[in-house]
Amino acid sequence: MNEESEKKVDFSSDNEIKQMIDMRDAKRKALAYLRRGRAAQIPPEHMRVNREQFAELLDPDYIKQNSKGYKDVFGADYSANDPKSFSEYLYDNADKLLDTNYILIDGGNADARRRAGCALLFRLIVCDKWGLYKECSKLSHIFQTVNIQGTDPHRNDLSNELIKYGVVFIGEFYTQLMNVHFDTGTFFDEVFVARRYAHRPTIISYAEPIIEDNKIKHKDFGVTFADFSTQIKPSKKVLRIKVVPYGTK
Repeated sequence: MNEESEKKVDFSSDNEIKQMIDMRDAKRKALAYLRRGRAAQIPPEHMRVNREQFAELLDPDYIKQNSKGYKDVFGADYSANDPKSFSEYLYDNADKLLDTNYILIDGGNADARRRAGCALLFRLIVCDKWGLYKECSKLSHIFQTVNIQGTDPHRNDLSNELIKYGVVFIGEFYTQLMNVHFDTGTFFDEVFVARRYAHRPTIISYAEPIIEDNKIKHKDFGVTFADFSTQIKPSKKVLRIKVVPYGTK
């Protein structure tokens, strides 16, 4: 055996090789997050909405009128006063959204609200969370079904499933979906409260604008949905985001 052993080469200080390793790791992570996005049932057309595309969805008047409220929510480093700077701040500080119990989206049209909700859902998935997107119409149908039908889960099982995800987006709530005779609102309350105590943010889009005239004045549709309908201003625990129509040109 040769007494002289070859010197071990340390490639960690080679910038070119280090960049290749970093690129490989970044690609692996990107593919993993894309798989999580597909598992979350995000529609392909709303997957990976970038900050510029998200900015196009935002209502500039609402951002400007509530700049102080958003500053109270996000802290002293927040200075956005238009859709572009607001979008950049959210994308750069997505971890702050993890401290929010609920994110409400209203305004615009259904495509805008779904796209904005999916954009935030995927951005939080990139914060190493598992997520899920479901339409409120589908959830309310199952919560109103006492007996198991077809491939739908039992409503108790569905409730437990919604609670366990790191981030959930429930799309397009409106009161006509709720049947007060089947305690539909109670099942949603159970999910929302459990997620809040577990510190898991929930994104909800409202089909009707959140305005004074649309406030839900009774609890027949669930305490939480009624409370959300009064969320005119953004707050730390119930963050409101207003959008403009999308895909109409």
